[in-house]
Amino acid sequence: MSLRTTFHITDSNGQIRYECSQVFAWFNPPWTLSHNGVQMAVFKRKIWSLAPTWEVKTNAAHFLLRGKLFSLRRRILIEGGDFDGAELVGNLFDMRFKLSFNEKTISEAKAKVLTMRERHEAILFEDSPQVELLTAILMSCLLIQKSVSENDNQAGSG
Repeated sequence: MSLRTTFHITDSNGQIRYECSQVFAWFNPPWTLSHNGVQMAVFKRKIWSLAPTWEVKTNAAHFLLRGKLFSLRRRILIEGGDFDGAELVGNLFDMRFKLSFNEKTISEAKAKVLTMRERHEAILFEDSPQVELLTAILMSCLLIQKSVSENDNQAGSG
């Protein structure tokens, strides 16, 4: 994904399941996640936070995604909402992620290699719209963060 204003999350048949769009703002623009044209979540990065933190608002909940600062693996803790205490843990190279809640894995994602774009395949272990939405929000935030850091690295080396 390059830093642009919209990207899609598709199902296993290639049908668009969610659309993630950046909303115009002069400073710290929010992102929206929509399903069939209905806004499901709005999230934006907290600028003045030491650890990478995203504030998320859905129709049903308000919660934070707080990253760990000093960790070899990417770790994101969910604070608040229905999944308070859930944690997303990535591997060393951000190629695999596991989302756990109450000591149970509720979804996993793994990167697809040798593709033209950044792609991950997510597997849900619970047939729940809330788990699907949380997984989509987390993967969107990860892709946005990765794209921003890659663009920053390219700008700094150019």
